[in-house]
Amino acid sequence: MKHTNNLSPVKRIAVVASTDKRKELIEWSYQHKDMLGQHQLVATSKTAYILEGTVNRPVQKLVGENTGGYQLMAEMIRNREVDIIVFFENPMRSPRLGDLNQKLLDLALEMNIVIAGEQSPLDFMKASA
Repeated sequence: MKHTNNLSPVKRIAVVASTDKRKELIEWSYQHKDMLGQHQLVATSKTAYILEGTVNRPVQKLVGENTGGYQLMAEMIRNREVDIIVFFENPMRSPRLGDLNQKLLDLALEMNIVIAGEQSPLDFMKASA
């Protein structure tokens, strides 16, 4: 039987944001802070601090992406500890997608994790609540 994602109302959301998308991350997370605050968030250090500041609640912080944070996130995906991964850099269209992001994308696809750009996870979370 193929794994299906956690259908509980509380989602485990991993957020990946490139440096040049931090402004969009701040705007998005502030605009949706009430909804995001109802879920468990995980991100590498700088992204996690941004989310904590805008959502005003604790975020699970992984070390920076260059010091193993993406590897830890990949392990969480493998262990089915993530329901949704949100990329602030569309992984399906970006020719600049780094190797680490590409590995996260490939693993999320393999593990049947919901992959989202900046806006699409909101519709998924509303529909599954």
